[in-house]
Amino acid sequence: MRKVTVAATQMACTDNSDENIDKAVEIIKAAKEKGAN
Repeated sequence: MRKVTVAATQMACTDNSDENIDKAVEIIKAAKEKGAN
């Protein structure tokens, strides 16, 4: 069976959806670097 590592994220959102997406991508990339897959 394949081992899966998950990550939970939390962030404060603003009215600017582009900024929110950029921030979410940064958080997801950081989780990936720490082993989330």
